[in-house]
Amino acid sequence: MKKIGVDADVGNDAMELREGRSTQVPMLPIINVGKSRVSRRIYIGKRQVVYEKG
Repeated sequence: MKKIGVDADVGNDAMELREGRSTQVPMLPIINVGKSRVSRRIYIGKRQVVYEKG
């Protein structure tokens, strides 16, 4: 994401896990891209990265 100039962070589910508010591990690779418009399809293995606006 840095290469295309988008500030990205982990999704809300992973953020809750990191902060200790949840014990559930998210199975999908979710990236929070804020208000940026991203239309690229990125795959990690066989799974497609899901973008979250926030």
